[in-house]
Amino acid sequence: PDAGMVPHTIMLPMETSSTTFGFQTDSLENFRLEFMLYPSFGLQPIGKAVALSSMFTTASTGVARLPLLDRYLKVVAEMSFEFLVIRPFEGAQLQIGGKVETYWKSTNPGVQQNTGVHGFGSPPSRPQVSTVTNTPMSSAMFASPMSVAESTGGSVQNVPIIISSSLASEHVCVQVQVCRDGVPVVSPRMYIDIGSTSGVKLRVHSLTHAEFKCVMQKAPIEQADSVRPDAESGTAAEWHEYLHDGGFTLAEVLETLPMRLGVSIQVLDNSQSWSGGSKLGSHRHDINNYIDAILKTVYHESLRSARTDTHAVDQATSDQRKSSEQRNTIFCSYSPTICVALNWKQPNYAVFLLTSGREPTAPSADADDVRSADAPSFGLPTSHLSLKEAVRFACANNLLGIMCSSSLLTRVPALIGNVKDNGLLLVSFGPGNYDKESRAAQKAHGVDALICDGVIEYEADDHLEFAI
Repeated sequence: PDAGMVPHTIMLPMETSSTTFGFQTDSLENFRLEFMLYPSFGLQPIGKAVALSSMFTTASTGVARLPLLDRYLKVVAEMSFEFLVIRPFEGAQLQIGGKVETYWKSTNPGVQQNTGVHGFGSPPSRPQVSTVTNTPMSSAMFASPMSVAESTGGSVQNVPIIISSSLASEHVCVQVQVCRDGVPVVSPRMYIDIGSTSGVKLRVHSLTHAEFKCVMQKAPIEQADSVRPDAESGTAAEWHEYLHDGGFTLAEVLETLPMRLGVSIQVLDNSQSWSGGSKLGSHRHDINNYIDAILKTVYHESLRSARTDTHAVDQATSDQRKSSEQRNTIFCSYSPTICVALNWKQPNYAVFLLTSGREPTAPSADADDVRSADAPSFGLPTSHLSLKEAVRFACANNLLGIMCSSSLLTRVPALIGNVKDNGLLLVSFGPGNYDKESRAAQKAHGVDALICDGVIEYEADDHLEFAI
């Protein structure tokens, strides 16, 4: 719903299990939510509940349960809702032509026929483009995939189809978490084995950066090649092997990685650290602080490299200078909450939603490496969406695209066209991308990128080819 239009009306019972509403406010101090329950016919309210501002200032996420009181102040019912508060990130570059460029995408108007039960139906109306930047901004704070209405009938709608984007060069993929003291580190593991004979493992988010460094030095992690690649001749694959699990901070990775290589930052879902699901009193992150710590590092390194390169290319043309200053960067995550926060807090970097497209499986300490399977098990069950839900969510929140399991796309190639008809870039990952026939089949059906072994390569025709 439009954040500027209140009140919102919900017909009971709801057609879906949940629906989502977004609101924008300058301050939470005077913000409150009022819930009124009315009969189907009549103007006399059955009950009323109020959520005060204190509920939203003490935590960024949570579940609230409120009593509905009638006119005689008797409790007639109870209602519950989940909430997410996304606070602005002060370091975002909103000026067009600034030192941190905003990504762009080129679209052509296409025509999509409603495909009914075999497809996803027509996509929802696209939010308006911000007048401040060329990046589309979402009109919903956190649009639930199931809250986007299905189109009915056989109507035909114009759909913008992405034909190219500003994403280019090779990208090195890294998985990022935030330590207890707010330092983003690169680690694909949920737990780190401290190397003791007792088999004790520690969660990354429960450690400080100093503790993380100490544990990583003692951890029995197998590195295929720990030698630092040459800055000029080192391949993207060599840099990925060197950086992805070496105990580096995100700042060290961005400073060390040559500017000719882009970076794909997968923000790992430590939901337990801010939802209170962890046991043994582990540290709880605020999701806003969690995302802000990562964004602050990325923006700081982008501005630092821009200032450094400006002196090195002061004799070049303005276009050459701007090209040399910028590192291509994208974000992705299995968590819809993280994707929404990333997309709302900054306009400069593209955001992709990861989905396995299958039933969720609970993570375990023995399967804690996000690169170990076709559908990485690091994401908690709430972070797994079906492909249909992922498309709805990405469209509703103006994400650039989605990343999906190649096993699903090779079984049902028609899904590829359905995703792209909704104006999204589609990236596939999984063991199937190591098979030549599977790769060729996916490309033939229009997959924009393939992920295999930690490197993202863009082909000359503007299509993406992810090599993780």
